Amino acid sequence: MKTSSNKKSSRRNDRKVLVAEESTKSWADSDSDSSRSSSSSSDSEQEEVHCFMADHASDDEVFEFANTEFTREDLVQALNDMVHEYKTLSHTFEEIKAENNILFQTLLAFYKMASAFITHSYQINSESVLMIHDHEGILNMFKALEASGLRRFLGCESVLYEMELGHFFDTALIQGEDVTGVISGKSVSISSTLFAKVFDLPTEGITNFSEVPKDTVYDARSFFSKEGVQIDVHGKKKYLKHEFRLLNDILAKALTVKAGSFDSVTVERFQMMTAIHYGLKVNWCKVLFNVLKDMVDRSQRKAKGFAAQIGVLLKGMPTITMGNGVPFPSAKILSIRTVHTYIATNITIDARAEMIGSSYSYGFELIKIRSSNSGAIDLVIRVIGAEIY
Repeated sequence: MKTSSNKKSSRRNDRKVLVAEESTKSWADSDSDSSRSSSSSSDSEQEEVHCFMADHASDDEVFEFANTEFTREDLVQALNDMVHEYKTLSHTFEEIKAENNILFQTLLAFYKMASAFITHSYQINSESVLMIHDHEGILNMFKALEASGLRRFLGCESVLYEMELGHFFDTALIQGEDVTGVISGKSVSISSTLFAKVFDLPTEGITNFSEVPKDTVYDARSFFSKEGVQIDVHGKKKYLKHEFRLLNDILAKALTVKAGSFDSVTVERFQMMTAIHYGLKVNWCKVLFNVLKDMVDRSQRKAKGFAAQIGVLLKGMPTITMGNGVPFPSAKILSIRTVHTYIATNITIDARAEMIGSSYSYGFELIKIRSSNSGAIDLVIRVIGAEIY
């Protein structure tokens, strides 16, 4: 006597044979009456579908609505299972979305912090820039910087440790004459003595640049000038020679760490440039350590800089384990290539300014004066522009 499984297998095979026979018949009768052929083909397709579902019933769960054993409760249960699975997947999706958002915000915060540190930085590859022989002014400027005692400070390892820098500035305090902080739960202390030793900074000389002799500043006003005429000690740097524009940028970003536009020259930076160019002794240790103190003093809201230098200081402490550092972008490290790019850019800027300035002459013509009942006075003027050939 055959088992039920054998019966099912037999019926399945019978249906497959039936499908084959019907299919063969439809092909054989294809040249006869079209309506009969269409009907036969339709019957064959229906039998194929029915056979397909029956063949896969043992592998995949398929609802056979013709089955009298399938009840309304089965349908409700199946739909409930689908809704539950949808809710589970939806909840999982929302969790993943929230996690991704947190990760994005974290990365964005680190990017902004790193961007701020990089903005207020300028490193110098001394070996490279001292090989510039096609621009005497630039070469002499870098030689003067090195002679002033800033080579190791500006030329230290150019690696950014974002996390450690963030921890340092979040916890840094001024205690006595030292700057202290906490990195990964461990206290660190930076003294002026350590600062001078690590970067080989001079500890003698002027600390207030207002002490630069006035006659020296007077000479610098002509020497730094692009046109060779007396310029103001504060104003736009476009009136400076290219080497002193670059020196102004180095001082603004790498030493004084000033936020805002770098297009202007301040009185202090002009005096600093004068001291460097004319070889005056500067106590760079005290000057730069005071800048570091100002950066950690929350009452001053000073921009955060010295990114590479603080990294070097922390890395040299045996109690601190540093994470993976990120090399500075090549554009923030002055080398032969980046300096030549800087010069070419400024030459283009000068050429455009000269073309605009020599092509047009502008003036103003007063048309009328109007007064209102409130006492306000309006001046009506006309701009006059004439092209010069």
